[in-house]
Amino acid sequence: MKKMSRISLGLSGLILAVITLAGAAEGAYREARSQGFMMAPAEVREQRFQIRPSVGYAFSNPSEINNVLGNFKGILGVNNDLTIKGGPNFSVAIEYSVIAGLSAGFRADFISVGTDTVNLKLGQLRASMDSTIRALPVYAHLSYTLEVLKDFQVGASAGLGIPLFYDAEFNIYESNLPGIPDSKGTYSASPLTWLTSAFAQYFVDENVGFRIGVDYRALSSNQMKLQQNFLGYQNGAILEGADGKNAEADLSSIIANVGVTIRI
Repeated sequence: MKKMSRISLGLSGLILAVITLAGAAEGAYREARSQGFMMAPAEVREQRFQIRPSVGYAFSNPSEINNVLGNFKGILGVNNDLTIKGGPNFSVAIEYSVIAGLSAGFRADFISVGTDTVNLKLGQLRASMDSTIRALPVYAHLSYTLEVLKDFQVGASAGLGIPLFYDAEFNIYESNLPGIPDSKGTYSASPLTWLTSAFAQYFVDENVGFRIGVDYRALSSNQMKLQQNFLGYQNGAILEGADGKNAEADLSSIIANVGVTIRI
């Protein structure tokens, strides 16, 4: 009986300790929340819509088109750097607060990258060459935001969409080189594009916040087609890469950006 009594007393003490710790933890949680030090889904405010314009730089390396440009650079016999490396990226998102922390809406990006113009002059022989890629992808977009401190939030977002506009081409023009007429090759876009993002933002007042973020965007072409006869290729020929597949102009990028969030 004494043993059972000791066990009963031990269990009673353990239960009392658990209740005491739970009460203390609940009190500490409420105090931390009141001071703004606990993460929680960002509250839904009366302002239900958010507009988020941003500007950044897209780091990209479309290797297959760069290889094609390198081949043509060798044919032209020039040493200029004819490589697409990246370029400015502009975006705007419009979202609606669905529940605490979760917003849904649309996002549109515009990116423009290209090479310098290469001018070849050999006596009376002339040729110029350049390459550009411009795109306007549009996404259905979801964002989830956590409030870390008062007015300071971190979050993540994802989007799936289509390239509403995609113009990727290389050009050889003003050429009187034997066997190298003025020529143009164009790339057509793949039907889908997607992106993911991580961001942080700080609100200076109820309606305006500053935002920094890093995105990854997948965006590519599915083929390159010549628009003129060129070096034995016929007009309309689809060029292949080194792997025997359609050469691509892959504009997938890592994007560093800054912007603002405006609640309306």
